[in-house]
Amino acid sequence: ERLAENGSVRSRLSPIMEMGMLFAECVQHNLKCIAFCKTRKLSELVLTYARNILDQMDSDRGKAIAAYRAGYSAEHRRAIEGSLFNGNLIGVAATNALELGIDVGALDVTLHLGFPGTVSSLWQQAG
Repeated sequence: ERLAENGSVRSRLSPIMEMGMLFAECVQHNLKCIAFCKTRKLSELVLTYARNILDQMDSDRGKAIAAYRAGYSAEHRRAIEGSLFNGNLIGVAATNALELGIDVGALDVTLHLGFPGTVSSLWQQAG
């Protein structure tokens, strides 16, 4: 259970929904971020939840986020990376396909949905 803003108690949301909410909050505040998820499906769900939240806020920021996973072509993945680092995208919900070979120093936030399996992978993702 968790305490709502008005002091009432409400049931806990799923970690996936909470990740989507955190991701949307980061994007709304113009924080360049990557939301790391363990699976392709989770990255797509987090992206969908975040977009829904941003759309409910009448924000155009839902267009500034994308998913990134190994199932995309190399050309599509490079385009997403380029858009993230040149400022066209604010955030990416990604699998560990994005953890290697990126300069996370240009990021403001990394979010992690679950433990990636090893401490070295966690450090790689967190930068």
